[in-house]
Amino acid sequence: MAALAFGCTMAFARAFGSGFSGVLFAGTAAQMDLVGTVSTGARVVALVALTALGCLHRSAISRLSLGAAGACMGIGVLVLSASALPWLQVATALVCGAGSAFAMFSLMMLLSSRSLKEIIAVSLAGLAVGGILIAASMLLPPPVGTVLFAASGVLSTLGILAADPTLSSCVDQGAYSADEFRLFPWFSAIMFVVCGILGALIYGVATTLSWNVMEGVSYPVMGVAAALTIVFCVLVVLAVDNWAQVIWVPLFILLAAILAFVITSGQMLGSITLGLVFALILCYHFLRWMILPALVSTSLLPRFLTGGILLVITNSIFNVGLGARLASVLPLGMQVPSAFGGVIALILGVVFAFAMFMEHAERQPSEEERLVPAAAYRRGLEAAASAGDAAPSHGGVGRGDAAHDEVPKPREQQPEDDVPSQAEPLPAEKTLEDYCAELADTYSLTPREEEVCVMTSRGYSSSYIAEQLYISGSTVRFHQQNLYRKLGVHSKQELINFVEEKMQG
Repeated sequence: MAALAFGCTMAFARAFGSGFSGVLFAGTAAQMDLVGTVSTGARVVALVALTALGCLHRSAISRLSLGAAGACMGIGVLVLSASALPWLQVATALVCGAGSAFAMFSLMMLLSSRSLKEIIAVSLAGLAVGGILIAASMLLPPPVGTVLFAASGVLSTLGILAADPTLSSCVDQGAYSADEFRLFPWFSAIMFVVCGILGALIYGVATTLSWNVMEGVSYPVMGVAAALTIVFCVLVVLAVDNWAQVIWVPLFILLAAILAFVITSGQMLGSITLGLVFALILCYHFLRWMILPALVSTSLLPRFLTGGILLVITNSIFNVGLGARLASVLPLGMQVPSAFGGVIALILGVVFAFAMFMEHAERQPSEEERLVPAAAYRRGLEAAASAGDAAPSHGGVGRGDAAHDEVPKPREQQPEDDVPSQAEPLPAEKTLEDYCAELADTYSLTPREEEVCVMTSRGYSSSYIAEQLYISGSTVRFHQQNLYRKLGVHSKQELINFVEEKMQG
C-alpha cells in the first residue's frame, strides 16, 4: 500500500507540473498556468506550516486531515475539468495544493520510518505504479485520464492510511541538538537537489526557446540513461558504507554529460542531449522520493525537520516553470545552447566549490582539543593501569592495533600519583578499546564505527579524527551519526558519558 501511495503521489504531482497533459481542463492556457502557480505556492506554504508545527511538537497529520486532503484533491480535479470560473479555479488550486502537501509530508514520514531496503523496494514498486498511471492518462481518452488523475489524489492518502493505520510514523520525534543538525549530510542533499534544479532549468529553457524542434527526443537514450542512473543510486545505497556522502554523484555525472553536449552544440540540441535531459528530470523526480527519505531515515534529527526542509526545497519555484520564465528574459547572446550551458556549468562549479568549502571549513583543533580532557584521562589511567606500565597507551583505536594513531600525552598531564609503581604491579584491567570492542559486538558497530567510537570517547574533535584516520570530516560525522543512532545517544558528550558508565560498571 505504501507503493500505491508513492505512485499515486507521483502521478498527481506530475499532472499539475506538466500543464494537465492528458486530462481535461476547462480554462484557458493562461488560467492553466495560474492554477499551476497557485497550487505550487499553496503546497509550499502548507509544507512550511507542517514542518513548523512538527518542530513545535504539534502534528497536523491525523486520519481525519489526511482523508480530507485526499477527498479535496479528487474533487478538486473534477472541478477544474468542469468549471472555467477563474475564482473557483484559484480556490480549487489552493485546496489541491494544500492537500498534496499533506500527502507528500505524510509519505515522507512514512518512507523515512522504514529501513533502507524497504525504502528502495517501496520506491521501485511505486515507480512502476506511477509509470502505469501516467502512461494510462496520456494514452487513454482525456475523460478517462481525468478520472485516473482524480483517483490518484484520493488513493495517495488512502494508501498511506492503509500502510500506517495509526500514523505512528507521524508522531512527535522530540527535540534535537546542534550536534545532530551538524551531522546531517547537508552537502550531499544540497548537491542532489541542485543537480535536479539545474536540469529542470535546462529543460524549461530548451522547450521554451524551441531548441528541440529539429530532431526531437531519443527515448531509447532517455530510458537507458534513466535506468543506469537509478541502478547506480540503488547500488551505492546498498553497497557503499558511507553512501550518504556520495549519493549525489550519479545525478551529477548525468548533469555533467548533459552540459558537455549542450556546450558543444550549435543552435539546436540533438536528440541524444534531449534524451539525457529527460532522463535527468525523470530521475530527479523519482529519486528524490527514494534518496531524501533514506537520508532522513539515517539522521538523528527529527524527521519532521529534515523531511520538511527537503520537501520545501524540492517543491519550490525552482522547477521547469522557472526555466520557461527565465527563457523569456534571457539576453539574445544567452539564447543559444552553448552560451546558456556555459553559464549553468559555471553555476554548478560555484555551488560545488562553495559546498566543499563549507564542508571542510571546520576549524582546526587546538592542542587542548587534540588531547583527552584531564579528568577523562585520569579515569583512563585507572582503567588501563597494568603491571610494568608507566602510563597507559593511547595507541590504536581499533581492536588489537596498538601502534596505530598513537597520540602521546604531555608529561604535565601524567601525575605521578596516577602512575603505578614497578614494585607494586596491578592486575590488568580493560582498556577503552576493550570496552568499545564490547559495544561493537553488542550494538553491531562496524570496524570503522568502533574506531570513531574510541576516538570520540576520548574527546577528540571531528577534524582530528579525520586527520588520524585519513578520511574526510564529513565521513567522520557520518560514522558518528550512525554510532549515536545505534547507541541511543544524541551528542558527543552523551557518548562520552555512555562509555564512561560502561567502564565504571
